[in-house]
Amino acid sequence: MVNCNLRNCNLEHCNFEQANLTNCVMDGSFLIGCNFSRARVDFASSRNCMFHDASSRSHAILEGSSWRGTDFEDSNLSCVNMCASSFKRAKLRHCNLRSSNLAGADLGESDLSGCNLQDANLRGANTLHATFNKT
Repeated sequence: MVNCNLRNCNLEHCNFEQANLTNCVMDGSFLIGCNFSRARVDFASSRNCMFHDASSRSHAILEGSSWRGTDFEDSNLSCVNMCASSFKRAKLRHCNLRSSNLAGADLGESDLSGCNLQDANLRGANTLHATFNKT
């Protein structure tokens, strides 16, 4: 699925475990309940996506996956399990990361400016050279 166009798709509860979605465009898609465990989604675009639906308590699983350089701007990633995942150089501007599990994640050189990180678990995460607020 490398270089695929999944813009504005309803992909709720799809299983992308171990899939290669490098350079995939998923802007505006519903990714609620999707399993991205150990998937490779490097240099993709996931702007304005929904990874969590509070009304159904359903959320995506991104554990152990690679999202290096991916653009997540304005996406809802609240309550999502992203532990041990790579977000190196990812653009996470204005994302909702409330109550997300980022334990052991690589956030090095990522842009997290304007993010809601309330109650997020960042234990052991690499935040070296990450940006939390633009001035």
